[in-house]
Amino acid sequence: MKPQKEAASEALRTSEEQYQSILRNIEDGYYEINLRGDFIFFNDAMCRILGYSRKEMTRMNYRRFTDKENAEKIFQTFNNVYQTGNPSKGFDWKIIRKNGTERFVEASLSLQKDSSCKPAGFLGIIRDVTERRQAEDALRQSEERYRTFVENASDVVFRTDVNGYFTFANPAMLRITGYSEKEFIGKHYRVLVRQDKYGEVMKLLVGQYKSRIPNTYQEFPIVQKDGQENGLAKIRSCFLKRASRVAFRQWPVISPRTSWPKKKFNTWPHTTH
Repeated sequence: MKPQKEAASEALRTSEEQYQSILRNIEDGYYEINLRGDFIFFNDAMCRILGYSRKEMTRMNYRRFTDKENAEKIFQTFNNVYQTGNPSKGFDWKIIRKNGTERFVEASLSLQKDSSCKPAGFLGIIRDVTERRQAEDALRQSEERYRTFVENASDVVFRTDVNGYFTFANPAMLRITGYSEKEFIGKHYRVLVRQDKYGEVMKLLVGQYKSRIPNTYQEFPIVQKDGQENGLAKIRSCFLKRASRVAFRQWPVISPRTSWPKKKFNTWPHTTH
């Protein structure tokens, strides 16, 4: 029995050392709190995220590092986990570090039970996602500015997929062509082009795609929904390449004219790099 007991003790010690090593080296904060919301155990990463020393954080209540609104949000999440026993994953809130700076964190939360299976506290992981949130906010603001510009532009702006089917059109595009948005989205680029010019236009666009030329310029008569021609369209086609895949999009701008110049409709290749 003694050798078995010693083996079990050694296995327990090894397991505990591995557990402590993981907690010391992970970048995410690990925490355990009691039912009052006081920290009773946490790793060094948790101290770094909040900006407090280990001594300062011991028995600190979660309300100390957040504002009233977020404290209520945290309480509601903890209370739901307590009442249901179901863990919570990916809930986020704003923290206030010791130096007063604000950061955003994403957390998981599980209920801890004692030897009698009664709720004893909570444990979980916290990750600082401030940079990701800032990038998302910047992207959202950029998209809002772009959307405002496009929707109010007098020039036509539209987008197609790599096969030439429309995925977006601004109000000016719909007004000039006579289509509703529902009618226009999903149609092919050819609906804009007079039949005798279609081959020339598509040759330019296909060449642009194959050669990965960022910008090209072309002119052709634009055809409306009713089959009438609405002057001469000047189109600058731009391709956007996604970082994760070779997906490219056209963002042409059309300025219709009431009279046509005597020069040829299409020019190839006129590029800007």
